[in-house]
Amino acid sequence: MNGATPANGATPTPRRRRRLLLVALGALLALALFAAAETALRLLGIGAARELLEFPSPGGPLFTREPNWLQMRGDSSLVLDRITTTRAKPAGTYRIVLVGESTVAGFPFYPQFSVGRLLEASLRDAFPNLKVEVVNFGRTADPSDAVARAAIESLAVAPDVLVVMSGHNDYQASYVEDLRDGLWPRLRAALRKLRLVRLGFERVFSRDAPRPIVAEGRRIGESPWLTSTEFERGAARFRANLESIVDAARARAVDVVLVTPVSNLRDFAPCYSCYSRRLTSDEQREYERLLGELEAAVEAELLPLESERMVERLRMLDPGVALAAFLAARRCERTGQPADAAVLYAIALERDGYPNRARRALAAAVRAVAAERSARLADAELAFANAARGPAPGRDLFLDYCHPTLEGTALLADAIRPAVVELLARAGAPLPAQHADVPMLTRAPIDAWLERLGLSRLRLVDGLVHAGQGTLLIHLGLPANREPLVLARHAFEQALSIDATHAEAKQGLLAVELLDRHRDTALNLAAELQASAPDALRKLEEAAREMEPLRSALAALKLEFRDGRLEPAASNDSRGRKH
Repeated sequence: MNGATPANGATPTPRRRRRLLLVALGALLALALFAAAETALRLLGIGAARELLEFPSPGGPLFTREPNWLQMRGDSSLVLDRITTTRAKPAGTYRIVLVGESTVAGFPFYPQFSVGRLLEASLRDAFPNLKVEVVNFGRTADPSDAVARAAIESLAVAPDVLVVMSGHNDYQASYVEDLRDGLWPRLRAALRKLRLVRLGFERVFSRDAPRPIVAEGRRIGESPWLTSTEFERGAARFRANLESIVDAARARAVDVVLVTPVSNLRDFAPCYSCYSRRLTSDEQREYERLLGELEAAVEAELLPLESERMVERLRMLDPGVALAAFLAARRCERTGQPADAAVLYAIALERDGYPNRARRALAAAVRAVAAERSARLADAELAFANAARGPAPGRDLFLDYCHPTLEGTALLADAIRPAVVELLARAGAPLPAQHADVPMLTRAPIDAWLERLGLSRLRLVDGLVHAGQGTLLIHLGLPANREPLVLARHAFEQALSIDATHAEAKQGLLAVELLDRHRDTALNLAAELQASAPDALRKLEEAAREMEPLRSALAALKLEFRDGRLEPAASNDSRGRKH
């Protein structure tokens, strides 16, 4: 055995060494080619993510975030918002650019009505000698990464003031993979920034994170969807994006207004709640039972001393569950404790594991960056809190979880306007000395402003229907969360109060009545639809085949779609006799 080559091949042969060397050289060559190609793409400006699109026009290229601008421009039924602008400003004009997500874009009234359009109308009304245009570069569903890119690109159109409002989308499934703990998410995040990946392999590295799932029959999850570290990483990313906007604007001598995000705290229960303590199976069953009993007591407004004991027992079992905090807030509101309710509503949002609304840390980041970078702050969150009719903003100001009503949009414009006017005055705009005392938009009915803009509630009614459809889909995706169903009903009923014949509003309300188990009302609505808009009823029938919550509702109500109608389900015996 002495001098023999080890059986496991520990000492490589010359041929094997050459193969290993060739593999290493090949890998180095591939890496060098990849690096060279990436460098070439960057030098040539190829593969860069662009937020602003360009369309030709007689006055030069038009910049917009709307890919369907040409079709919209040709649609005579639309009274368009200012969603495009040229690179050069008309002489003597002051330009204000708004960037952000759907709240800025004007959802669900886009592309006709937004906070920007109302702001422009109010400035022109208050200051007749001021030539001003307010450009809406908001886009629905954008995270702060996209908002930052859009803001920096918008500096090319020479705004005098840049207004930024963001924060509601950063923790959605599409945007959290970069926040995840572990090596692979970090590597994927780095790869997605490469131009070569963007050009050909982005789908491989940009899969949405799965949404949180609660076990069937339960309302509370076993584990967090995002850890506290991942939430903190998201807040740091959001803050870094704000800082990049302010720094880029300062380099171009453009003033910035940072706006705190606004949220409906009273009418939107947390989307995902999970235990913060390890409970036994018996304790979890007790927790779920108490939650159900407390919710029933709150909804029925039967709030004896026993409901207080339920709250205390839930807090003793686990003080960190979002839904429990929300129900405790509801109880406090209905027992005349508004201050306690306001605190608990805010806590419920902070504990939401899958928030559709901006958490407190993001609003704090807006305030901090404004102070540290000498940007102007518009504290819309505070304005909405002060204007709320209850202990916290709710559907008195919002259509859903974060999109303001028409009146809420006027309030938002009022919250932004003082900062904008101050910066216009600093830029030398021709404003009267008493410009700070100009009356607010909210002192006039919103319908009067709509009329000035060539709009009306009837022209915007489709937006209410879209808002209802959006919140209805949220409920269908997370059936344990019933608050979106409440908001969907609110939106559809509002739409029908404006246009009693609106087929999609009736269709949406019928879905809500089914999910709420209102059998007679559902049958009456279905009969109306079958008579006036049978296609809308057929579309709901198709949706019911694919969506389990609707199928379950039909089964529970003993109803079925048959021959284009919604009718009582035939019994098994009668079906047998028919055949």
